[in-house]
Formats: sequence, structure tokens, C-alpha cells
Amino acid sequence: MDEFTVRDWMHRGVITCRPDTPVDEVAKTMDAKDISALVVVDQAGDAVGVISRTDLVNARFIQPYFKHWRGMNAEHLMTKPVISVTPDVAIKEAVKLLRAR
Repeated sequence: MDEFTVRDWMHRGVITCRPDTPVDEVAKTMDAKDISALVVVDQAGDAVGVISRTDLVNARFIQPYFKHWRGMNAEHLMTKPVISVTPDVAIKEAVKLLRAR
């Protein structure tokens, strides 16, 4: 039996936002699309970060962000740099990368 690859498990049709997207809008998009993260892309469409529900929760409830949460944009909370792999990478190798992060 062949080893599973990223292609076997990846989501197609990634939902994105721009760095200047307000976090309120990011949260609404996640709720509407029932997803847990958005890829943040620049004007050229290149991935510059990832913003997750966990990022939003941490920013909302952990100081010093709490007071300014509503005025924040995706770029303030996104995780960067983006770590990516090709679809042919073995799942176990991709998991190792994620755990090392």
C-alpha cells in the first residue's frame, strides 16, 4: 500500500483574504464558509500568511491585543512566513513540518 500524500488530504479551493482585511470580516468569512483559517495573500496573489480561529481567539482574550481587537487587520494577527509543501509530499513529512513549527 502506498503512503498517503498531501494531495490525498488537502482542501481545494482555498479561501483567502488580504493583509488589510479587518479581523471582524475575517471572523465573519470563517463562520460563513465554516472554515478554521484563511490564507492571507498580497496584491500579486502570493501567500504572505495564515490567519486562524485560534489567532482570533488569542488576540481577543490575551492582552495587550484585547483593547484594539476590533481595529486590527489580518496582517496584525497572521502567522508568517507561510510554510508550504507540494501535493506529492508524504503526509508524515508534512506533519513533521507542522509539528516543528
